[in-house]
Amino acid sequence: MNRSTIGLAVSCRRPAMRLKKLTLHGFKTFADRTEITFAPGVTAIVGPNGSGKSNLLDSLLWVLGEQKTSALRAAKASDVIFAGSGKRKAMGMAEVSLTVDNEDRFLPLDFAEVTVTRRAYRNGESEYLLNKTPCRLKDITDLFLDTGVGRGAYAIVNQSEVDAILSARAEDRRELFEEAAGIKKYRVKKREATRKLDATEANLLRIHDIASEVDANLSPLAAQARAARRFAELSERLREIEVAQLAADYHRLATEIAVLTAQATAADADAAGSRESAAENEARITEMGAAIADAEGQMDAARTAQQAAMTRTERAEGQIALSAERKSSAQKTVASVEADVETLKRDAERFEAEGEGLGIAAKNAEAAANETGQQLAVAEAASGEASRALAELSRTAAGADAEYLALARKLATQKSEWESVRGRIAAREAEVLEADARAVSRESEADTARTLAESLAGQTQTAQAILTEARRVLAEEREPARVAATSAVQTAGDARQSKERRLTETAARLRVLEETEAALEGYYVGVKSVTKAAQSGKLGGRYDLVADVLRVPSDLDTAIEIALGGSLQDVITDTEAEAKAAIRFLNETRGGRATFLPLDALRPPDVPDALRRAAKQYAGVLGSAADLVGYDADVAPAIRVLLARVLIVDDLDTATKVSRSLTREFGKIVTLGGEVVVPSGAITGGASGRPGVSLLGRKREVTELTESVTISRAEVERLKVAEAEARQAENTARQAVREAESAVSAARDHAADTERKWQSAKADADRAERDATTLAARAKQLAESVASDREREANLRAAVEGAESADTGAQSVREEITKRQAVLSVRRDEAQVQVRTLGAELAARKERARAASRDAQRVRENALRAGVSAEERTRRADEARTAIERENAGTALRVRERDAARESLAEATAGLEKWRGVRQTLLSENFALTDVLKAANAKASEAVAAANAARTKSARTEAQAEQIAERLIAEYELLPEDAVAQTGGVPVERDVAAEIARLRREIKALGAVNTGAIEEYDRLSERSRFLAEQRADLSGAKERLLAAIAEIDESTRGVFEETFAAVGVAFGRLFARLFGGGTTQLVLTNPGDLLETGIDIYAEPPGKKRQSLALLSGGERALTATALLFAFLEVRPAPFCVLDEVDAPLDGANVEKFAELLRDFGQGSQFIVITHNATTMEAAPLWFGITMQEPGVSRGISLQVPPQTGAERFEGEGAAIQ
Repeated sequence: MNRSTIGLAVSCRRPAMRLKKLTLHGFKTFADRTEITFAPGVTAIVGPNGSGKSNLLDSLLWVLGEQKTSALRAAKASDVIFAGSGKRKAMGMAEVSLTVDNEDRFLPLDFAEVTVTRRAYRNGESEYLLNKTPCRLKDITDLFLDTGVGRGAYAIVNQSEVDAILSARAEDRRELFEEAAGIKKYRVKKREATRKLDATEANLLRIHDIASEVDANLSPLAAQARAARRFAELSERLREIEVAQLAADYHRLATEIAVLTAQATAADADAAGSRESAAENEARITEMGAAIADAEGQMDAARTAQQAAMTRTERAEGQIALSAERKSSAQKTVASVEADVETLKRDAERFEAEGEGLGIAAKNAEAAANETGQQLAVAEAASGEASRALAELSRTAAGADAEYLALARKLATQKSEWESVRGRIAAREAEVLEADARAVSRESEADTARTLAESLAGQTQTAQAILTEARRVLAEEREPARVAATSAVQTAGDARQSKERRLTETAARLRVLEETEAALEGYYVGVKSVTKAAQSGKLGGRYDLVADVLRVPSDLDTAIEIALGGSLQDVITDTEAEAKAAIRFLNETRGGRATFLPLDALRPPDVPDALRRAAKQYAGVLGSAADLVGYDADVAPAIRVLLARVLIVDDLDTATKVSRSLTREFGKIVTLGGEVVVPSGAITGGASGRPGVSLLGRKREVTELTESVTISRAEVERLKVAEAEARQAENTARQAVREAESAVSAARDHAADTERKWQSAKADADRAERDATTLAARAKQLAESVASDREREANLRAAVEGAESADTGAQSVREEITKRQAVLSVRRDEAQVQVRTLGAELAARKERARAASRDAQRVRENALRAGVSAEERTRRADEARTAIERENAGTALRVRERDAARESLAEATAGLEKWRGVRQTLLSENFALTDVLKAANAKASEAVAAANAARTKSARTEAQAEQIAERLIAEYELLPEDAVAQTGGVPVERDVAAEIARLRREIKALGAVNTGAIEEYDRLSERSRFLAEQRADLSGAKERLLAAIAEIDESTRGVFEETFAAVGVAFGRLFARLFGGGTTQLVLTNPGDLLETGIDIYAEPPGKKRQSLALLSGGERALTATALLFAFLEVRPAPFCVLDEVDAPLDGANVEKFAELLRDFGQGSQFIVITHNATTMEAAPLWFGITMQEPGVSRGISLQVPPQTGAERFEGEGAAIQ
């Protein structure tokens, strides 16, 4: 990519692509399917507030891929789905389709018309379609990137975003310029290239680490490979000698087994004859035993009948005696209860009479107490009235005394004052005139200062409120959010790194195991040869290893590996011909030996179900090995041949116990720990110092690690997304903190300045007010003093005479008051004595009334208890009489039962004696037959002992032969028959032992030998070469990525610089057009870094100085933002532009200018304007009206009429939108 290529993005060519159609269904208030067709030029969207006009803008943002719910005026994603209304149910899906005309292939798709569709479901799922073909969100965002109409572009703007263009940070404002320059897609490509570069560097580092490790292992492996080759040569010679010796021993033991088997067969025949004779005697004894058992049964029946009759007799006699006792007790109860009932009835009558008397006494005492209370109330009222009259008279007397004393003092002072008054009058009249003049002047100054202070006080309160709110937002919202976001980034990063480390370790282990498995490490040489030949196509057909077809539970790994031994590496073929072909291949290539299991020739043993059930009856028996592992049905014959007669048990104790009865049916018993019990009684167990290769365990680990790697990779990707989201949230939070700090600083400065001005004005007002108050008070004081002096001078004599007359009258009033006080004191004292007397009497009478009430209640309760007790005792007497009658009837019945039981007892005793005689006769005959049976059994036992001896010796010999066979299979991969066939079974020469000892010494001298070192050395050498090639390829890729990034940066700088200059020119010209003059300036915050620099905007309206955008009025800011928006559209025209009430802050004259711009730009671009302003409506030849005739559901109408007033044009209704 070069600079000239990117520079095409700054072309001012107006795209032919335009918005043709918008279809909504279930989106917010558009419940019904709504289709809006747009024409070229300007289209106005009009309608009353709340009808859903702005939902059209939200639908455009949504279908173009907007993900932030706040940008869609929603709280959560499902809020864009129609939520229902009073008459309609909520919908489950929202769908918006946007169709654009792509005749000029403005969009990089070979379609004349492109339709983008987005669907959202209430369950959280969503779909994106491009011309009805499912696609990704990324496909849609990439399609509209750098077109001016994608997410965050300048061609879709609402009222709040107009001001936000100017309020944004300088760095954030850069995004609009990048959109205008058409370089956002290259920034995306740079991010992708940077990610690839990071991945390449990580891969380089990883390959370097791996190559270093491989190279470090090559040198020691070379020495190990030489030792391994010598070890192989010595081991092969040792193997030949030992196989010959083992084959000779096996042949000798097989011959001994045949002789012993013949001896055991002859002894079995003798034992069979003796057992036949014994069986006849046993049959007769059995018949005799049945007769004896029958006689004993008859005796038992007689004894049972005898015992039952005795029991019934004793029970009947006991019940008769018990019935007599119960009858006597009931009679005594009746007599006692009847006496108690009479006594209780008399007590109840007495208590009732006493209670009535006490109730009357209580009522009388209460009436007397009420009467006394009324008398007390009258006495208390009289006492209070007397006290109040006496207090009022005392206050009158005090007033009269004070008046008398005051008149006397006045008379004395007025005479002395009269002389000095006349001198003061002249001086104070002059002071009054001067103070009045000064007070008027200071009052005027105070009013002016107070007015200014009140104005500044309001501004100070507003500034302080702004400062307080800014501090609260910073401390309570922005800063905690930033701290939380930073913590979330750290947590997400730690989680991702931890998961990546574990993934790297697991993947490395998996690679090692997969390479080991692919190299067939641990398999016999012959097995490797056959497998590799089958994979390369040298052998045709099926060649599956037993280890590959088995699915073994983890707890059975050890048991199955021990049970199979070398058979784990047996090769399964479909036919015998395939097995023979493989053997020919091994012979021709000398590629080793292998055991084959041709499925068409195998005869699996039949283990009856009854035998399996019998085995599982033993505690600790798990079952047949073939039933415990998994495998496909087509290989069942091979698995059953190997495992059907192998029994798996928990432990060695269970194995030895089960072996005594089931070993011959099951050829081998294996424990979970790996111990083996064979039919001969031999037990194999223990553990080697160094564990061998577990083929089943290795395959299981590969499967588990593969699943773990897949899960971990998905988890790492999820954690990367979470970390990226957390970083984005942190950046947003940091930006919010910076904005809040700026707001606090600005508010603090403004508040401090306003506070200083207010304090100064307040101080000036306070001083002037205090001076005016002081002067006015002084003038008033002087005037009052002059008037008082004049009045005093004229009336002083009359005042003295009046005071003397008042003194005489006051003395008379005082004497009259004293007489009335004496009379009232006597009345009050008498009333108080009566109140105390009546109060004491009232308290005593109330107490007597309460005591009488308590006694009456207690007596009534006693009467009630006596009545209840009498009723209870009467009921008990009735029950006792009923019991006496019941016992009389029961006694007669039990007497009859006793007599019948005595008769049954006599009959049972006679029967018992009869059957005792019969049993004794049968026992005598049985003893004679038993002696004959013992003789026959003794003869049979001797024959069985001879057979068992032969079998025991044969079993020991078989165990020795089986151990040799297992050693041949496990150590040399040979069946014993094959070994005998190879060597002829001829005993080896005696001097071979010395040769074996020598070979063993040489092998031992080699020490620990890595038998896989040869193949490992070859493999690592090849791997080292491969890693070197990979490192060279990655280094070249890194250089190419760095060059591509540098080229992108260089080209981006040039295009951005050109666009910045072009927008600056267009912005200044449009600003001057809208304002009727003035200038603007776009300034780079960091001119040295064109890739990251922010952009500041300065404006100078006509007649004003250049100032920050924050100091412009609301209308000026809106007009400035409009000029910048149209500058972007002029430099890089968008296919269409959607404006939502951007004219709202403008006054009438500025709306005219805005409408004029719309007309001019609408001739070459497509505009959709949502507005309430009639002037803006006039600029649009086509209108769409949005109404809400049904509450909660938006509906559209299409209008295209000649220019009229806005009100007239919206009265008509055109065709309804589909």
